[in-house]
Amino acid sequence: MSGQISTIPVNEWIKCCKQFSKEFDSLIESTEKTLDKILSCDELLNDIPYDYTQEEILSKVPESNTTVSTLKQAIKRNYELSQQRLAKQTLKKSRNDKRDKHHRHKHSSSSSQCEFFDSTKISWRWLWRTYFLEFDGCKLTNDKQLLSDYGIVNKSVLKFVKKNKRR
Repeated sequence: MSGQISTIPVNEWIKCCKQFSKEFDSLIESTEKTLDKILSCDELLNDIPYDYTQEEILSKVPESNTTVSTLKQAIKRNYELSQQRLAKQTLKKSRNDKRDKHHRHKHSSSSSQCEFFDSTKISWRWLWRTYFLEFDGCKLTNDKQLLSDYGIVNKSVLKFVKKNKRR
């Protein structure tokens, strides 16, 4: 038994792919809106953005016996994840803007008008050489010290305090 291969004209294939892409984008948008509604109505989850990744959520969950060093690494990782999130949102907004312009059949200049995220690179080594973390007037100077030894608990407020230059 020999099988026959059916062929589809290229223009039909492209048309089908575009339709699927529109339906898929619509499904994602609907899902995001529903998830946003669910999270915003829940007392425990209302401070979590609907598009958080699992990695972002886990980076916010403190471990037991967390040290100052671990906290510093978590601050860095949280910043990096927030920059990635902002980049994704900017790209998504740019794509949606282009799609909206295409649907309205308006022709504008080819230059992109989307807002870009802050792409400033942070030198974490410089940051930790220049600043201390401080809690309740106490500087967290020992990276191996447990946060619980300083009395730091969930939702404690820490501050960045500039180190004094020694001459």
